[in-house]
Amino acid sequence: MTTTNDTAWEQAIAEKSEEEVPTSGMKEGEILSNRSDEFTTRLLSLRHKGYVPYWNAKTGDYNECPKYLQWQIGDIKNPNGSTMYTFSNPNITPDYGMDLFCPLNPSSPEYYIVESMGFPPCPKKHIPHEDGVNAHLQKSHKRAFEALSRDREQSEREEDRELQKQMLQSNQDLIQTLAGQVASQTTTGVVTRPITVTEEKVETIPSAVCDECGRDFTKPTRQGTLAAIRGHKAHCKGK
Repeated sequence: MTTTNDTAWEQAIAEKSEEEVPTSGMKEGEILSNRSDEFTTRLLSLRHKGYVPYWNAKTGDYNECPKYLQWQIGDIKNPNGSTMYTFSNPNITPDYGMDLFCPLNPSSPEYYIVESMGFPPCPKKHIPHEDGVNAHLQKSHKRAFEALSRDREQSEREEDRELQKQMLQSNQDLIQTLAGQVASQTTTGVVTRPITVTEEKVETIPSAVCDECGRDFTKPTRQGTLAAIRGHKAHCKGK
């Protein structure tokens, strides 16, 4: 049941929401520093109202700090005494290492994996290494991190199964080849063995007929024949 008081409250709330919300006193482009400041500070954006940008004077790394901390940031020195941070962009390209994207960034090579999972895009980029990507996912996209972990584990299992299938098929092909060779040798019954040929030398026996008396002293062996003819010639007196 709606009462008169409820209707009045609803009307008051509607009128209040239609009123112009007062904006901050700062405007984009406004100079925040004064003449006594060492560096000139200009407000570039009201994305974070009351925050001012600053950069590392050596590396060019970008950051933001509340306006009330600007003087503390400006007082930080390097070991050599130089100012560590500047409130004017030094236009130094930072070293982003591997310069990786969050997998939920549409520019990431892995975005096609998560695109159909329903996770909102993430603008995070310039991540220097893989550990930084995992840390960002676990901190900012826990559900996406779990989904990607499951997808990677599934892909690794499928790759392992495919590799095992290839190894089994290769082993089967090798076994079939060896079995075919054994069956071929068993069917023909031919076993190839090296054949050794021994060449026997035939002993030549010289003629043992005496030239003086005409007697024949030939013996079964060459050595015996030579000994007989030599002994005969030493005493042969002819016919």
